[in-house]
Amino acid sequence: MSIQGKESGLALIVTLLLGLIAAGFIGAMMYMLGSGTRISGMEARYTSALQAAKGGASHITQEVTTFDLRCTDGSGETCFCDMLDTTDSGEELKCPDSSSYDDSVKVELDATETLGNYDVTSNLVSYVKNQTINTFIFTFDLTAQSNIGTEERSDIEFVYKVDYDD
Repeated sequence: MSIQGKESGLALIVTLLLGLIAAGFIGAMMYMLGSGTRISGMEARYTSALQAAKGGASHITQEVTTFDLRCTDGSGETCFCDMLDTTDSGEELKCPDSSSYDDSVKVELDATETLGNYDVTSNLVSYVKNQTINTFIFTFDLTAQSNIGTEERSDIEFVYKVDYDD
């Protein structure tokens, strides 16, 4: 069987096209593999940030239950968080010795301000004291931000109710 001039070029073109398709398929698979690894790493670091924020929340709930949680207002005054003065809505706060109200006050987290590779900050956003049923209702906002140069961060906002005796 003899190969004519036009048929030998067709075989080369078909071989090159199949090679190009195979190379594209392999490239797409490598890209998906790399993306999956990167996304898995980001998810793992976010989970770590979330756990750090939950650790800060756990510390806050323990301290506020024993009435030992301290807050610092915008004037630099420090007081126990359950002793704050508030506006009627409970959404503007200050320590008794301060002169001006703030939208939130910083919660002192002591040793839990750095958990692993994360800096944890917390603010008390609102505080309501119900003297009729002897309860405090606190709303906290926590942020865990990576301190190693990555962008992972986790924000938690939660409400906590504490019953007290007169």
